[in-house]
Amino acid sequence: VGRIRSRGYALDDLEYFEDVRCIAAPVWGMDGLCIGALGITATSTTFPRDKIKEYGRTITDYAKQISLQMGGAS
Repeated sequence: VGRIRSRGYALDDLEYFEDVRCIAAPVWGMDGLCIGALGITATSTTFPRDKIKEYGRTITDYAKQISLQMGGAS
């Protein structure tokens, strides 16, 4: 959990399904609680390992924007 909080996103790196990667970042509500998540799921071919950090930044940036629009903090 500490690692997820520090980087801002959760990652499933071929852990649940053999050829599937998932990445997600929280969307925060006005009360400071997580009200949802923004994520992507793709095969390891379309979501290669070398793109994890890049996609992680993109997902967290969009999740922050949505959080702010929903009245939450980034």
